[in-house]
Amino acid sequence: MVRFRKHKYAFTTDIEKMFRMINIHPEQTCLQRILWKKGIGEPIKTYELTTVTYGTVSALYLATRTLKQLAMDEANNFPLAAPVVLSDCYMDDILSGSESIEEVIKLQHQLI
Repeated sequence: MVRFRKHKYAFTTDIEKMFRMINIHPEQTCLQRILWKKGIGEPIKTYELTTVTYGTVSALYLATRTLKQLAMDEANNFPLAAPVVLSDCYMDDILSGSESIEEVIKLQHQLI
């Protein structure tokens, strides 16, 4: 977490709604089944969640592993962003920087 302090220009960012942007394989959604009842006398409805659910035991692993795989898969298209995603992430936050404003802006665009 403190590695970003080595840069002349540092920034932090948050991956917005990271868990909800990661889809679960359709064969696995049955493992995230929930029951919902609106009120007394109402029927119970069954839902299967299709995205990573924050708060489950596997959520953090699934999210960080997805980010790592995405960085490896897209390293050729995003040469500045890939190493940052691999080494400068903490959960859904990125703490990084560079030695010039121009490089930080390029990195920002690739991360987006």
